[in-house]
Formats: sequence, structure tokens, C-alpha cells
Amino acid sequence: MEVDTPEPYDADKQDRDGDDGDADDANPNDDPDMEPAHRAEALDFLATSELEFALLRERLYVEKMEGLAWEEALSTTGALEQEGQAYGVGLTPTLL
Repeated sequence: MEVDTPEPYDADKQDRDGDDGDADDANPNDDPDMEPAHRAEALDFLATSELEFALLRERLYVEKMEGLAWEEALSTTGALEQEGQAYGVGLTPTLL
């Protein structure tokens, strides 16, 4: 009885062939489940999601900048110091 021995691993041959036998190498465009209509719908959903996230990011940025501008206005007008004095809190260092 003759036994088949496995072929020794040859990394150079694998590099030449460019195929390591993984199913992960399949081309996503070859997916039979992804019909053109589904693909277009998925791309549209992704584009809409990206737009919504960009708008959210911009809104958060604007809110943050408005808050910082408000704080800057308070500090330049002295209103922040007056507010602190009203509560008995010294917000500016005092000389001893």
C-alpha cells in the first residue's frame, strides 16, 4: 500500500502563484448577493451616514466655539470677576 506524502511547503512557489488558498482573497465585486441595486442602496446609505456625521461634527464644533467665545467675552469684560465676587470667590490672585 502506497501512502501519499504531502508536498513540502515552498514559500517561493506561493509567492510566485500569489495564492495562499485563503477564501479571504475573494474579490468583493464577485459577491453574488451584492446585486447592483443592493450595492447602490448600500453606497447611498454610507454616503448619507457620512453626511450626517459631518453635520454633527460641525454642529459640535460650532457649539464648542460659541461656548469659548462666551467665556472669552466674560473674561475680557470683567463680568466673570464680578460674578465670582458676588459669590465670595476670588477668581483673580490678590497681592499680599
